[in-house]
Amino acid sequence: MKSNVYYIPENVIRNNNAGSKAREDIEFVLREFDLKPLLTLDFELLSKKSAKLQFGYWHFLYSLYAVRNKWIVMQYPVYGGKIIKKSIEHLIKHNILIFIIHDLEYLRFDNTKKQALYDEVCLLNQAAIIVSHNSFMTKRMRQDGVTVPIVELELFDYLLSKPVPTTDFKLGKQVVFAGNLEKSEFLKRESIENLDLELVLYGSGFDKHKMGWRNIHHAGSFKPNEIPYKLKGSFGLIWDGTSVETCDGQTGEYMRYNNPHKLSLYIIAGLPVIVWKKAAIATFVENHQIGITVDSLYEIPGKIQKLTEEEYEKMRNNVKKLQEKLMVGYYTKKALSKVNEIMMENKS
Repeated sequence: MKSNVYYIPENVIRNNNAGSKAREDIEFVLREFDLKPLLTLDFELLSKKSAKLQFGYWHFLYSLYAVRNKWIVMQYPVYGGKIIKKSIEHLIKHNILIFIIHDLEYLRFDNTKKQALYDEVCLLNQAAIIVSHNSFMTKRMRQDGVTVPIVELELFDYLLSKPVPTTDFKLGKQVVFAGNLEKSEFLKRESIENLDLELVLYGSGFDKHKMGWRNIHHAGSFKPNEIPYKLKGSFGLIWDGTSVETCDGQTGEYMRYNNPHKLSLYIIAGLPVIVWKKAAIATFVENHQIGITVDSLYEIPGKIQKLTEEEYEKMRNNVKKLQEKLMVGYYTKKALSKVNEIMMENKS
């Protein structure tokens, strides 16, 4: 990476979901690229209001305002309330920023609000370079008015110190679903019981009264660096929304543009995947032959039934090739190399 490039370290709030894992892995790769740390975004500090923490809070803001004329890589979005966002806007105005996108908030929460779209597009256009998830997200940002250079990540990495044993995975109808179960409304639909599948759930927010269908088993909640070694099944499911018939609502619609981190989780665990056919990642899944795509959850049993052992084994082998890349940060490093090329061109 070009010399004298900085990044902003993050002290993320750790819990049993993958949100912190993605940000921590990217920061690890940034350090490998010899980027220099600049301040620290302490999300735990910024989320608290106690008087004891006020000095640290205001010291951080003061330090942020003092930064000038530096190349800075920042993970986006930054959380912490209006004051923090205003401070980040000031940082962007007086420095040269590279955004690595985790989420586009106007798409994730409400893509019908024109003001939210306008505000976020204006902010993104103040960056020098953006790293988006994939070509679908890039195309959407271009349609919405983002004009700065964009590099595509393709897939979130999932760093692990040792590979996950996958010799026990066999073709069958045992389907894994990992994530925030409380937000996964489709799991509360009675029609889940009509699926000729065994659903094995991992994650927090399981409600046995709302998800206690005969074909659902909750296998527990684990930390991001533990869960890849715990998943047991034949496929990993990537689905969102309120329906078993399609991915609907705001969260379902968002799948047309984003790379869900659970895809990386399933790959690092060695599992072939099942994904909504209209999701952005469906193209990646099909091109790399690592799973099956469906319009509806009702299609899954039939598609599994038609698979041969040889076809399933080919999927597993293709997953293994990607697994080896994700462990070492291949996709983040590749994207950063492209970012560096653009930076060097700008310098010349």
